[in-house]
Amino acid sequence: NDARAAFIQSRNVDRIYEAMVQQGVVQEFETLVHKVSAMVPQLILVYVYHPQITTFPLLHLLPPAHVVKELLIRFSPMFLDVARAHRLPIIDLSRTFNPYDGEDYGSTPIEPSNKSGQYIAHLITKVIKEFRFGEDPAKIYAGIGEEVVVEDIDETFDQAAFRTRMDAFLLRCQE
Repeated sequence: NDARAAFIQSRNVDRIYEAMVQQGVVQEFETLVHKVSAMVPQLILVYVYHPQITTFPLLHLLPPAHVVKELLIRFSPMFLDVARAHRLPIIDLSRTFNPYDGEDYGSTPIEPSNKSGQYIAHLITKVIKEFRFGEDPAKIYAGIGEEVVVEDIDETFDQAAFRTRMDAFLLRCQE
């Protein structure tokens, strides 16, 4: 909802990002994860997906795809740093749902379909079966079926390369 409110005020990435940061989104997220992980030790963070960007009839009401992508990239350190600090897994839906495939979305461009709900269920199952809470370093899980990629979010993880990985995923989606 914070993002939607910022989108109403501006379509400029810098203004939207600054408004959300000034509203305390990063600090609130850190506090929330700290509190919840104290009560739910097997917490799985979920990184948001791109809205459907091709066939929605009211596409003009959504922010441009490049704005959404840039915001996802700019806020990725918030997720990655918190996951690393708490040694938690992240399910990365931004590199799982195909924003060019209407079958990945439900009745609106921001709702998962049954198909993408299965992607989420598969990723959750994979995390529960493979991730050793309290032992493993933070990890990020993205993809579908046999194409799930798992990356350690440790001191060698290159946050700057997140943009490159997202760009590569979006290019594959357009093929």
